Amino acid sequence: MTARDLEGFEVPTLCMTADEDFVCAPDSVAHLARMLVGGRFVKVPETGHSIYWERPALFNQLVDEFLDSVE
Repeated sequence: MTARDLEGFEVPTLCMTADEDFVCAPDSVAHLARMLVGGRFVKVPETGHSIYWERPALFNQLVDEFLDSVE
């Protein structure tokens, strides 16, 4: 997938990363969110790559808030 593939992509998308994520660089995830018409960027502090595993309550809260905002 390239940046050109994302042109016109208008589906609300939650782009989530963490400040200690060394697999998906937070700057890259932020850039992706800016490229998407419906992109929203969230960076979770004090967490690594597996937000859903390391901080499940916060992960669920962020996903619920995002879903509530797009319904």
